[in-house]
Amino acid sequence: MTQTICIFGEHMIGFDHVSSMASSEWLTSELAANGYLLSGRVAAVDQRVSRIGATMTSTFYQLDINYTPDFAGTAPSSCLMKVGYPELFAVTKEEAAFYDRARRNGPTDGLVTAFATAVSEDAQSAVILLEDRVDCHPPSEWPLPPTLDLCERAIRSLATVHARWWNSPELSDPLFERMTDRWMSAEERSKLLSSFFESLSDRLTQSRRTTLENLSDKYPDAVHRRLEQTNFQTLVHGDAHFWNFLYPADASLRPVLIDWQSFSVHFAAYDLAYMIGLHWFPERRERFEEALLHAYHDELHTQGIDYSFDDLWFDYRLQVAGLLFLPIIQWSDKAPALIWWPHLERAFSVFDELDCRELL
Repeated sequence: MTQTICIFGEHMIGFDHVSSMASSEWLTSELAANGYLLSGRVAAVDQRVSRIGATMTSTFYQLDINYTPDFAGTAPSSCLMKVGYPELFAVTKEEAAFYDRARRNGPTDGLVTAFATAVSEDAQSAVILLEDRVDCHPPSEWPLPPTLDLCERAIRSLATVHARWWNSPELSDPLFERMTDRWMSAEERSKLLSSFFESLSDRLTQSRRTTLENLSDKYPDAVHRRLEQTNFQTLVHGDAHFWNFLYPADASLRPVLIDWQSFSVHFAAYDLAYMIGLHWFPERRERFEEALLHAYHDELHTQGIDYSFDDLWFDYRLQVAGLLFLPIIQWSDKAPALIWWPHLERAFSVFDELDCRELL
């Protein structure tokens, strides 16, 4: 159905995620300014809630766009409009900033094209016009792991994105915050652990409490030592689980990585540890972990990145160790136990199996 337009000029005013609309004038302005509309204008736009619907951060709308007869360019006849919730503006505006930067850098394999973004501080609105990848599908119902074939395709696509930004001078842009700059202070970590221990009571053994305390004391120094020894930094997604990829039916095409709200600059292995170490149970990890890391390393090499597998394996184990803190942060952020409790168990499991203590 068609709804009431509430977009004026270049930004949304009075934005509401339920009733916001894209006007012909706004679309014409944005698509022309970004080089997709060379002549003509948007004659009409029909907007409806898309098949994706609502997610944790946004509502998706389908836009069907008609142009005047003098149209020329690569502007889409249909696209998705991702509209962030005002209460999550601090998160959604970061994703809009990422896509705006990615668009200006040109097409990148493994990323969805963003035709335009609009951010209004006054209205607390962040909007992204995205390519509608109707050729793609999600991998499986969460938390059922995708097949190994899909996992390898995702891993190789991730390697392509990482290679694009590998040690790039562009990462000095203030937009790209270092993950280590986001870490809590020692005092904050201590307080968080005390609260977590008290809340879990006998659900957490003394041995595991000791491990977390040692990790809190020693892990930051271990990471900084590694940073001093190497220069293997890139743009990381930050939430790169296998369900944040869309998979083309054509197996020759790369999966695309979506939901870029948590990006930062860090070791590439962070995304790998997150997607495999944190999300897989031991039996599946034992069967496929090393093969997927080799596939990732092979793709990096294909993309011209000089990075040994031994370095990758070391950095992977180091990032696995740090992920023990993530379930605790999720707990402190009031995430449901359905999320953080299995993460905690899997994080301890992979920490022990890969003997990550020796890295500290």
